[in-house]
Amino acid sequence: MMNIVRMVGFLVFSLALAACGGHGFEGEYRMEIGGDVSQNPMVQALNEKMAEKRLVIGENYTVSDGEKHEYDSIVVESEGDNRYLVFVKGDEREKFKIIDDDTLEINEGFVKIRLVRTK
Repeated sequence: MMNIVRMVGFLVFSLALAACGGHGFEGEYRMEIGGDVSQNPMVQALNEKMAEKRLVIGENYTVSDGEKHEYDSIVVESEGDNRYLVFVKGDEREKFKIIDDDTLEINEGFVKIRLVRTK
């Protein structure tokens, strides 16, 4: 009986730790430019350069070009049918649309920047 109580306690503790884990989008991402201008030769050249760039998303930080940016939190939020990865720092909030488990998108008007997880 004591073993069952101990096992149930361990299971509850494990589930609580899992619930407190990250946002699920930690990893390394490569960048791509899309949208209405993606066929423009200048944008295609920029896209080739951006493909070399990497963005690392951690539990509460990002790293790009060797610079680390820390956030109060990085959380997943829903708005209607869409989900967003939201970077919160003080009163500022930056949202990346979640396309799927490995793809995020930043919509800057006529240019869309896609972040595709590589690791």
